[in-house]
Amino acid sequence: MASAKKYISRNCEICSSLEYREVHRILEYRIVECMKCHFVFLDPVPGRTPVEIYDEDYFRGKIAVENTFNVEGWDFFEPENFRNFLTQCRARLDRVETFTKGGTLLDIGCGIGLFLHEAKSRGWHVHGIDASPFAVSYARQELGLETVQQMDVDNLVYDSGTMDAITLHHVIEHVINPRRLLQSASRIIKKGGILVIETPDISSKRAKRAGLNWKYLRIPEHLNYFSAATLNRLLEQTGFGVLQREYAVESTGMMNALLGGEEKARSLYDQWSRCGAFRWAVRSTRRINEYISGKLVGEFDILTVTARKR
Repeated sequence: MASAKKYISRNCEICSSLEYREVHRILEYRIVECMKCHFVFLDPVPGRTPVEIYDEDYFRGKIAVENTFNVEGWDFFEPENFRNFLTQCRARLDRVETFTKGGTLLDIGCGIGLFLHEAKSRGWHVHGIDASPFAVSYARQELGLETVQQMDVDNLVYDSGTMDAITLHHVIEHVINPRRLLQSASRIIKKGGILVIETPDISSKRAKRAGLNWKYLRIPEHLNYFSAATLNRLLEQTGFGVLQREYAVESTGMMNALLGGEEKARSLYDQWSRCGAFRWAVRSTRRINEYISGKLVGEFDILTVTARKR
């Protein structure tokens, strides 16, 4: 962890206000809410992204970094987790392909590269960046993704108007300057191109009920806590128009029940996941459950916003 001398305070990223109230105090940090636009964020923040968190141990479900709160790794390489994550990657790509059918795709915060590997298999020209040297090495050496690079999100060195789609899956909550990130995305994406952002929703019922125990209060890993309203406002300010908002569903359970168990359901998905009609059926089922569980019940706390560059 960086010393206190390397901490910095921020204005509100949405409205630039310095008027905010303390919501939680954790370690050396405060989680605060802007009094004008209600954006919630960490203050102060480390002067740089704590890249040391994202070493190989992080991707194998271990965390060795001291002075953190609620920061947990996830073992991507445990066989069941690997299969589940691949299924999630396919669903994420289905979402992108609902709005655009192909071209050049940039995944910011691409991790070990499974999402890009799936996109490449469907004919996309793929690029990816990540802060983790281990993740970038794995994507390049194990998955053959030579266009994945270790790069700072504050300095996206891509030509203007070159991307048909940009994805940020659980990235925007990690960065010190989310406005600068979206401004960069707006510059390098083509007019009419698609941007997909997936991030925890601080305004969800689950987040409000859990308070300080909400699992996405990960300090100092998560620096920003968006709601649909604050994320929509930032997107509008940086040149995007929102097309769709969705809420994550952990599992419908429907396919498992019909097929006699999780293993049989997974086997069927693996067998038919390349079939467009099958993916459409799964996506439709998921959206019905998203509407019931997310919009009506409000129990799920992951927000996905799809926007188009104006």
